[in-house]
Amino acid sequence: MKKYILALVVLLGVLSLSAPAFAHRSGCHRWHSCPSDTGSYTCGDAGHPCLYPTYPAGGGVVYPPSGYYKDCYDCPLKKVPENALTSGMGWVCKNGYKQVDETCEKVKAPANGYVLGSDWYCKNGYRQVGESCEKVIAPLNAYVLGSEWYCKNGYKQIGETCEKVIAPKDAYILGSQWYCKNGYKEVGDSCEKVIAPVNAYVLGSSWYCKNGYKEENDSCVKVIAPPNAYILGSSWYCKNGYREVNNSCEKVIAPSNAYVLGSSWYCKRGFVEVDDACVPE
Repeated sequence: MKKYILALVVLLGVLSLSAPAFAHRSGCHRWHSCPSDTGSYTCGDAGHPCLYPTYPAGGGVVYPPSGYYKDCYDCPLKKVPENALTSGMGWVCKNGYKQVDETCEKVKAPANGYVLGSDWYCKNGYRQVGESCEKVIAPLNAYVLGSEWYCKNGYKQIGETCEKVIAPKDAYILGSQWYCKNGYKEVGDSCEKVIAPVNAYVLGSSWYCKNGYKEENDSCVKVIAPPNAYILGSSWYCKNGYREVNNSCEKVIAPSNAYVLGSSWYCKRGFVEVDDACVPE
């Protein structure tokens, strides 16, 4: 019995001693992405970012001084690489340098290129081809903008050339297209004059009936309004205090203690509508 108890105690001791080792084999400890419990590694030294910095619980974070950085808040100070700057807890390369592993390498721009940030770009009028900048060659009647060329106003791109836009009579050119003038409409490759009927006017490429007329069968006929109505546009509407009933305007009759507004009546304050009448609340 004593031997059994002794064996059990030894087994429990072994398991308790091995528990931390198993913990370090999983989660953030396995990837070195959080501070070590025993100091056996530096957070972030395995190539994975330090995801669990132990900032002070009471606030008041103190960042590294210029020229130094930390892998975690409680980690020791390290000097930033050459041509780098402190940024927060870490570091970034200076303008004109790019990060390569743990160093900052100078960005080298090819001829007719310039450096911005951690990359290079071709100057205006040049385009990137592989690792060089080639001059953009524009055809006749074109101009260069950025890394492309565009046809001038009045020309249109056909393949790698710019051809002149030919506008028909009574048309004007804008950009790479032609458009019919006001009062004309496009018919095929020409501009035809818009013929408006009597009591109509032309606007753009269409015609419209004047106020008080409505379109019927390609003509404009006069709108006939009934008594107590007014005309607006191509329709008629009953005046205030009247309502439309079978193409006519009938007077709105309000009960006692009511008033008329528009084409309806409403009970005055202190009264409610009950069976077409206004009774006290």
